[in-house]
Amino acid sequence: MKKIVSYFLSAFVALSSIFAQTSLDNDVYKKVSASVFEVVVEKHEDTKIVYEKELPLDRIPFAIRNDKYMPIGTAFLLTDGSFYTAAHVVNLYGESVYNKYFVRDINEKVYEIDKIQAFSERRDFIKFSAKGFKFSKGMGLETDDNFELNSDVFSVGNALGEGIVIRNGSLTSQTYEQKNGDWKWLRFSAAASPGNSGGPLIKPDGKVIGIITMKSENENLNYALPIKEINSEKAGTGSAFADYKYVLPNILSYKHPRKFEATITLPKTLAEVNKELTQLHNQNIIDCVNEMKKDYGITGAKCFDNSQEKDEFFMRTLGVTMPLLIYHNQSGVWDYARPNNIQTYNLEENGYIEYGSMVNYYFARIRPPDSVPLKELIINPKKCTDYLTKPFNLSRNVYGEQINILSLGEPEKSETYVDYFGRTWYVNYYALDFADALFMTFSLPLPTGVFLFGTISTRKSVTATNYIDAQFMTDFIYPRYGGKLKFWRQYFSLPSDIRNKFSVTEKQMSMKESKDSLSLSIGDITLSVSKKDINYNDESAITVRTGYDKIDGKVVIKNRNLVFTTSTTEADFKSVSILQVKNPGANAKETLTQSWNQLVNQVSPYNNEPYCQESYTYLDKIVYPAGPDKDKLEYLYVLTFAIEGQNKFDEIKKFAENIEKGITLK
Repeated sequence: MKKIVSYFLSAFVALSSIFAQTSLDNDVYKKVSASVFEVVVEKHEDTKIVYEKELPLDRIPFAIRNDKYMPIGTAFLLTDGSFYTAAHVVNLYGESVYNKYFVRDINEKVYEIDKIQAFSERRDFIKFSAKGFKFSKGMGLETDDNFELNSDVFSVGNALGEGIVIRNGSLTSQTYEQKNGDWKWLRFSAAASPGNSGGPLIKPDGKVIGIITMKSENENLNYALPIKEINSEKAGTGSAFADYKYVLPNILSYKHPRKFEATITLPKTLAEVNKELTQLHNQNIIDCVNEMKKDYGITGAKCFDNSQEKDEFFMRTLGVTMPLLIYHNQSGVWDYARPNNIQTYNLEENGYIEYGSMVNYYFARIRPPDSVPLKELIINPKKCTDYLTKPFNLSRNVYGEQINILSLGEPEKSETYVDYFGRTWYVNYYALDFADALFMTFSLPLPTGVFLFGTISTRKSVTATNYIDAQFMTDFIYPRYGGKLKFWRQYFSLPSDIRNKFSVTEKQMSMKESKDSLSLSIGDITLSVSKKDINYNDESAITVRTGYDKIDGKVVIKNRNLVFTTSTTEADFKSVSILQVKNPGANAKETLTQSWNQLVNQVSPYNNEPYCQESYTYLDKIVYPAGPDKDKLEYLYVLTFAIEGQNKFDEIKKFAENIEKGITLK
């Protein structure tokens, strides 16, 4: 790489007199070249990922392909014997595969960054030493606080990661720091490409007047920190700072203002600085989310149970197959959302994946192949992600070609998380080291397989914010428990170490089978049937729908609906539904009150009389719990019976009479 760099440097010197107003004389050029360094990190290659074919690494240019390091920025040496760069070049806090940083000189000699002597995130600079670097008198660049606008300046840096280049321009203006005006940025027209960050802005005599930090968003001007600002920090300290507005994925109506400010003592190694600041920063995020939970968490003052929509949440049950996400929209209304553009990807042996995305997360429901037991999906998370790589189009770009990923391998880390309602989520993190990223998934066992949601982001984001956001969202996931009888058998026969992690609501679901009868219970509702009344088999389906309630001031999930049906693909279809409906209350919306009154007063079709709809005959019956009068009911039950064929009024009455004998309600 350095031969290529030298070529460009020589070419620049040769052409500068033609294309530039001012060029560096040879002595200055040599001094600058010896004092400016690339900031590099060691390359990391994934060992667990399986690709559809061998990566075409031979397409990568020779100099890059054979370099064991990856350039990320620029640093420079001053006459005080210390190195300087922009703070954002080095990962001061947050997890990353790049734990060591190096400076590389023009002769390709590499030195590891050692002690951080000073830094300021606001001003965007770091002062540091390098292991094994021997400083002697005469080395390094001098600084100069004096400059004139419209004078010639040069940007020096590792432009585009292809070696140190020097480019000329003018010092155009100064502009106040945006927050408090504590200093003025230097603005200049000399080109500064990605990789120039941390390099020196110099005068024609080679003296440093600033540290290159950022590029203007709206015009072709770049910014540098005046070099005198490197003395702004109190001796022996470094300061981190971030001013941000935090947004939770499913709370679209509110951005929470927050600051991160921390001052630590120095000198310390980069690893020590990273560890200390990471703990402080991550705790700052946790504190921020906890503040937001006071309003928008499941027990928050502005959650759906304290909203205008609360009656709908407490009265209704929903029956969609893909779990929903409860969210607070931009209009400040609580509602249910389903993933966008839900698609189905077919697996072998009748398996499939329903998948979509929303709020920057993937959502999927995996129904495994017939030969893969439910237990396998839970205890072997690799199998889940192996299924997901194709529909999610996971791939890696290698010099313009997308190479599909077949497997991410075993998770780098696995843990469990218990949400507010006691549901246990299986959390897994998969490494994508080539991008310094993680694929994080939260999965919940269901009778038909698993539901999961997750995201791919940088390690720093996943380990600082995404996992907290995902934990917050678990409280707002609304699942449906449903599937064929053969799948429910697997669900109920899961090992005790898995079943013991179920929530109270999930543990209330149970099933007992004998040769010719079946008993299902979901807490307040129990249904016992015999094959002479309903000819069920492995393809028959059970559905349990949940709803919200408030008990002793606490929001809880209750099993409110039990549905048992024979297979729709076979003759003599029959269905039983037992639904618990909660009284919406006197202050509920008119539509909800009307619905409740229709049930209480047994208005048709809830009058225990058969009726026809499409190709089925139905009968709906209202059952009141023992105790209070109808006008004081907290809830009631709707029993719905259905058989295939129209006008089978006698048959549906007999069917309902026989099935009702096996129904027990609390």
